[in-house]
Amino acid sequence: MITCSGNRVEKARICLNAVHVKPYRARAAEEVMIGKEISEAIAEAAGQAAVAGAKPLPENGYMVLMAKALVKKAILACKGHNKILANSLGTLGCTAAPVINHRIRTEA
Repeated sequence: MITCSGNRVEKARICLNAVHVKPYRARAAEEVMIGKEISEAIAEAAGQAAVAGAKPLPENGYMVLMAKALVKKAILACKGHNKILANSLGTLGCTAAPVINHRIRTEA
């Protein structure tokens, strides 16, 4: 969940599923985004932060690259939704599950 006020990220919640024994909240990735505009560079940095310190097993190292790319893709998908609605709504948020669905939420 990414909540923006204007063009800047106000709050971010990033959770990775199926990469650990339980859902993993990528707090370092969230912190990279707070107070900044969503951009290619910020999304890349957040994706990198999400997988920093990952210790894959010998056969699943590719999952680290996938997780990094999907975090970046989800963040950039939210940027697109925020641009579309920014003119008609004040604060808005986006929950994006890449490839599966995109939902927009507004904060009251």
